[in-house]
Amino acid sequence: MLSSSIRRPAALTPVTCCAVVALGLLTGCVEPEPDSQEPPAETATEEAAPQTYEGTEGAEPDDEDGEGDTAEETESIGPLDEEQMMELLLAPGELPESAEGHSTYSGLGYFEEYIAVERSEYQDAFGQSECAQDMDRVNLELVGEDPQTGVMHEYRLPTASGASGVDASAEVYVWMLSYPEGTGVESNGIWENIAEHCAASPLEAEGDQIEIEAFTLDSTEWPMSGISRQIEMEDPEDGDLQVIEGYSVTADFGSNLLMMTAVAVDAETFTEIAEAQAEKLAQYED
Repeated sequence: MLSSSIRRPAALTPVTCCAVVALGLLTGCVEPEPDSQEPPAETATEEAAPQTYEGTEGAEPDDEDGEGDTAEETESIGPLDEEQMMELLLAPGELPESAEGHSTYSGLGYFEEYIAVERSEYQDAFGQSECAQDMDRVNLELVGEDPQTGVMHEYRLPTASGASGVDASAEVYVWMLSYPEGTGVESNGIWENIAEHCAASPLEAEGDQIEIEAFTLDSTEWPMSGISRQIEMEDPEDGDLQVIEGYSVTADFGSNLLMMTAVAVDAETFTEIAEAQAEKLAQYED
């Protein structure tokens, strides 16, 4: 999807994009062709200055029965349009720290062409394991069969707190897709399969490995679940170990799916960003 901002040794080239977009999981392990003259989405914008969307004021967190209330509330939320998504997703001015860059893609064009695609990078690099197959299919499964519309924000942060010994820029992707009334994607099952197939044994090849484990954010105002990724690469020139952290979580939101993914961001930073997004979900008023 977006150009890689992490320079990796040649040994990890097959999974470069997936690592960066966080597997996005993220936000797609596909990059637009560099010579393309057209934007990859129905609309694409670059914003130099932060722009803030006002959220609902005065909402208080639920009490001890909050989990049950959240489950009931989410069932009643119908498919959102792009304007509602823009108001609901984290805006640049709402990030815990200022972003150095921000891109927005709206409509289904970008998702269909660059995210809902079954890849082979993981299988090419690490073999035909169930874990590698799951990772190559995860974007396709998260987008689902019948999305109606969507919005995605891509943020480039000033620090690379999750990277060690590697030239990296921290990147965070936040997107939402809507589905026909009463339908959606059961994302928890997708993550559970990946965790089951990947947690027991990391993906390894020629000194490089990716450890994938279940990751949940139960402390947020809106529960999120997904996976964490620790990417370890051995520099072929000096043998130094290079480590990059990545996180991907989703939140079911009625007939909509929220996705957050990050690379070169540590757990503390990602949790802080996810908590800010969860607060906006909890304050949403239909």
